[in-house]
Amino acid sequence: MSSELLKKTADVLDLLATEMDRDETARQKIAQDERMKLAHDLGDKYATTTGEELSEDVLVKIASSDANMLDAFSRLMDRRPDFADGNPDDMGDDVGGLDNAGVIGHTKTAQLKEAADEAGDSLVNWCLK
Repeated sequence: MSSELLKKTADVLDLLATEMDRDETARQKIAQDERMKLAHDLGDKYATTTGEELSEDVLVKIASSDANMLDAFSRLMDRRPDFADGNPDDMGDDVGGLDNAGVIGHTKTAQLKEAADEAGDSLVNWCLK
């Protein structure tokens, strides 16, 4: 009788473990889907800003990043100025004189765009590694 009780207990524990695995798999799938949606949103922002599409491989790599990295990507893309509607040089005041690169008549907005482009390129290069 005691071996029958142990067998039934083992069966119950196996069923419980299977159910817990199924729940964990479902939670992981939901979390991965949310990260992939965020990666696609970041890819859309990147495409809107730069005119370049990120490949699915890059989006998958972004989605596989930890939550802190995804948050950093999101904040980076939210800070990027949106120049899709016009010339960025028309959107800022002239710095006057020489800028840090020694260019005369460079605008603050153009400098921001260059910095944003460099940050975006760095992001893409990191994703492609």
